[in-house]
Amino acid sequence: MEHFKLPRFDIFIDEDKRNRKLGVLGVSNAVALNQTLQSIKDRNRIGREVKWNGIDRFRLPVAMEWVREAFLFPSLRFAIADWPSHSSKLDVLSDFLTKFLSDNDTSRLGSLFDSVAFLDFDNEDAKINLHLGLGRRAYLLRCYALDSKASNCLQLSDLLLGINTRLRLSDHTDESKLMARWEDVEGVLREHGRLPIPRFTESECKRYLAAYWRNRISGYEK
Repeated sequence: MEHFKLPRFDIFIDEDKRNRKLGVLGVSNAVALNQTLQSIKDRNRIGREVKWNGIDRFRLPVAMEWVREAFLFPSLRFAIADWPSHSSKLDVLSDFLTKFLSDNDTSRLGSLFDSVAFLDFDNEDAKINLHLGLGRRAYLLRCYALDSKASNCLQLSDLLLGINTRLRLSDHTDESKLMARWEDVEGVLREHGRLPIPRFTESECKRYLAAYWRNRISGYEK
């Protein structure tokens, strides 16, 4: 009897040191996802990174399309791991990845032994060779430290981490304002394709991108 081989699962990990959160994005066809994200960049003539800290009025439309793709792309999963101050990143990630890859439909998503992880390069991690330790502890096929400039998938992980952390830190009143104003922002984008400088600062772009994600989850934006 021929055994069915599970697809390799690629994992992209970014961090928010300020809020002690780790973003974990997993997908079984990372090459296709990376190409899809790049085509969105190319169409919008964006050559820079698309990350949470750097969302301006030019990159916001790209970030929105990336968010939409995150909902549509087959097998893509994203989760946030809490990173307590008393715990090391290695301990948190090794425990979290085991659960991340064993939850829900493992027959579709793959397994630890077939998975490859990519950590956003960090000087502190490099000193202790975190990627090597994580590869051993989490029983990964391979684990690499990678500059996010070379990976749209890592940038997407950073983006989704920033969006969800922003929403978690919002109180009910702030979130209601974000959702109520989204239709105005969407209308400007549809008409002009870009956002005017006086009205849309980087901080405002972040708020509206978070609202866009929240509206999709709630079913307000199809």
